[in-house]
Amino acid sequence: MPGGIATGLQRRVDPETLKQYGKNSAQGAATTITAAFGKEWEGKGGIYLEDCQEAGPVPEGVAPHAFDLEDEKKLWPLSLTMLNLSE
Repeated sequence: MPGGIATGLQRRVDPETLKQYGKNSAQGAATTITAAFGKEWEGKGGIYLEDCQEAGPVPEGVAPHAFDLEDEKKLWPLSLTMLNLSE
């Protein structure tokens, strides 16, 4: 999760709203780069990162089905089948 990033994509967004975006492009890319190349994350899939570290507890308001482990186990093979991919 890169967070709110002020880029040219928001050129039509109200300036007051833009003040909520606390990162520039380089800062926003840092979490993605950390996840891709950070040795501490090597071989560890399924971890949600935010601000270059593992995110804390799930925020309130997130639907319970978003973390259904049984459905998660079904989704991956189904996704591979739908995309005609193999493990």
